[in-house]
Amino acid sequence: MARNLLFDGCRECKCQAITNPRSKHWGRCIEDARERDVLLFVSGEDEQACGALIQAGAALATRRQVFVVSPEAWTFSHHPTCRNCSTVAEAVSATVAMQAGEAAYGYSVGSFRTSP
Repeated sequence: MARNLLFDGCRECKCQAITNPRSKHWGRCIEDARERDVLLFVSGEDEQACGALIQAGAALATRRQVFVVSPEAWTFSHHPTCRNCSTVAEAVSATVAMQAGEAAYGYSVGSFRTSP
């Protein structure tokens, strides 16, 4: 059962990034990604992923589940613990299914996009 979910990037702590030394900020962001069971990586069209890419890498390094919602074809989304979703709602539904105890590959596999 997933302990908690980390939404990509540092949207909740951007103001702290300005006031804290950057090393502490990034250390905290990476640790947050490593400690979560699931990371939701969302990058819209013409958006820069910035810190979300670092957090996705930290999550993948610790074999955490990463759901990718983006019109872009991110190469890291081919990692075995990544799933590509068409919408945030689809990714959240998959996360809820995981929390309910369904196998990571057993929920709505047909609804996932595959990257070229």
